[in-house]
Amino acid sequence: QTKLTFWEFGRGGFELQSCVVQTVPGFGFFHDFLVTEKYYILSHAPTDLSPWALVGVVAGTKSMGEAIEFDKQRPARILLVPRDGSPHTAVEVDAHFCFHFANGFEEDGRVVFDMVRVDELLLGNSSSSERPLWVSADFETIPKSQLWRYEVAEDGTWSRHRLCDRALDFPSVAPQRSGQRYRFSYC
Repeated sequence: QTKLTFWEFGRGGFELQSCVVQTVPGFGFFHDFLVTEKYYILSHAPTDLSPWALVGVVAGTKSMGEAIEFDKQRPARILLVPRDGSPHTAVEVDAHFCFHFANGFEEDGRVVFDMVRVDELLLGNSSSSERPLWVSADFETIPKSQLWRYEVAEDGTWSRHRLCDRALDFPSVAPQRSGQRYRFSYC
């Protein structure tokens, strides 16, 4: 199980406004999350920790990234965690790993959000090479991180479409559009 804790503080500093705690089954490897009016949104990739590789991590012969296994045969899950602390909803979607979210909003009973994602997470085997990853990687075969739009409803229905087929990351929107419908995302 993975325990998720969301803390919200007041605008003026460290005055705690709310704390929401939820538990999700399995190993959670979360790289980013979104906040909308009603939800915290996370993409729960189909990842596990390899017990054998963890032995290497403890021994100092492998990195933690090498212990994370991606199973492209299992679905990812979009977690809709209500900000009021009520139970979360997990919607199964296509297998992917989300690097970063651009923005999201709620509309007509759905949550709409854009994320930079890859079809398969490849963290490599950097401990077995003397050469740095950026020198030894074959960038033609590494899955491209691309911007996709997802629309997810609590009843489990969902859809997606690619917004850009270029390799990119670190999407953002104008701060005044955060959590609202928006027209432009910058990557």
